Amino acid sequence: MSRPRYPWIHVRTNLAEDPRILALARRLGCDRFGIVGRLVAFWGWADKHTADGRLPGVTVDDIDALVECPGFAAALCEVQPQPYLIVEADGVRIPRWETWLGQSARRRLLTARRVREYRQRRKFGRASPGGDSPERQREDDAATPASDASAAEVVELLTGAGVERVVAERLARGDGRLTRELVEAAVAWADEQPRDTNRAGFVVAALRHRPAELERRVAAARDAQAKHRAREAERRALAEAREVVRAIPDARWGEVVRAACERIRRRWPHSRPERRFARAGRDPELLDPALVRTAAEAWRELAADG
Repeated sequence: MSRPRYPWIHVRTNLAEDPRILALARRLGCDRFGIVGRLVAFWGWADKHTADGRLPGVTVDDIDALVECPGFAAALCEVQPQPYLIVEADGVRIPRWETWLGQSARRRLLTARRVREYRQRRKFGRASPGGDSPERQREDDAATPASDASAAEVVELLTGAGVERVVAERLARGDGRLTRELVEAAVAWADEQPRDTNRAGFVVAALRHRPAELERRVAAARDAQAKHRAREAERRALAEAREVVRAIPDARWGEVVRAACERIRRRWPHSRPERRFARAGRDPELLDPALVRTAAEAWRELAADG
């Protein structure tokens, strides 16, 4: 009896620890696991109704009714630094849809998992399908050039995309320039084509006849990853700064604000940071990110001086 196939989406196991989830829980007055459950329910529903993250005609009230939580959608739109939802003129949109949700994201995640499992099998010397012992496999690995290991990885990626193994091996060993990144770019490009496109045939044709376009896509993907890493580093730094500001004693908050304002005026003499601090109060979630970082730096310096 075959195992039933259920629809699924990708969810981070540490999602409940995300600072945005904590901010949503405080705003809506419920626990963080309730927020995560409602997010998963909303994403699962959206996955059935959109291919690009756009939901025309859907309103924030519709989403609130779906998850049975008034104000939920508005909170998703306003959470910082990266909102979970964006309201547009004709409906709503889920940002970064292609990264975590949809068919292309699922294919990419499954391919990455297959490659990870393949590397683990090679790393720990598990027996090959032909029956070699772990010791023999380790000896073969030691004698295998790096190019052969890369070719084996490329073959795994190609077969995961539906290419016949014979064709995949011919491609991998016939072109020394073929890399994992080029294959992943070809697979991602195939996923952008209409549904009736022969996916495996498109991947093979792209690798054989459009290497320049694949190189361009690889470079664009590297730039996007670098920007994503920079954004994530900035987000983590801001979350850390917010925790520092939240821990400042009330008795010393005025001193910290004065020190932070002095820092800001040294860089921008005509600015009026006192007004911005006064409007936001003590809540670091309401403070401008630049003010949060400056206040955290000022407090660290004051704390160090005693």
